Amino acid sequence: AFRGHKGRVRTISLSERHQILASGSDDKTIKLWDIQTGDCLLTVDDKSQLRTITFSPDGQHLASAGLNKVVKLRQANTGDWVRDVTTHDEPVLSLSFSPDGKTLASGGESGILHLSELDTDNCSKKLSVDSPYKGMNLDGATGLSESQSETLASLGALNPQSERPLSKV
Repeated sequence: AFRGHKGRVRTISLSERHQILASGSDDKTIKLWDIQTGDCLLTVDDKSQLRTITFSPDGQHLASAGLNKVVKLRQANTGDWVRDVTTHDEPVLSLSFSPDGKTLASGGESGILHLSELDTDNCSKKLSVDSPYKGMNLDGATGLSESQSETLASLGALNPQSERPLSKV
């Protein structure tokens, strides 16, 4: 067993090349572990409750993200911050490097995927799938409860009188 976090462990990643396990926790730390001995090699203060962590394919970098909405890139062997890669509008829940390690994909609660080219320091693409309710005109809809109206508004439905997001009906 690997013991050392003071909060719930939310994410782990294995660098097979270097036999290192990274873990991210609600205690706002990243820990690097020797998978042979179970020893904690390094603890890094991330300042955010972590939800996702992943090693680059070559094992040289570690990407992390969580509730603070920022995707961070670090040196895997030292934990030193390299740079913030991208910022989402919502907490980030998943990360994945491309096989060549040049692109980092990130996704979160908003449903928007960011593809960040690490060589150019740019978020090159933002991809999203429209909700079936986005822009839905509810002209003539009656009998909606406040809870139903709020749910439809959160999914992008429009108030037919103003063409703005639906509010209390």
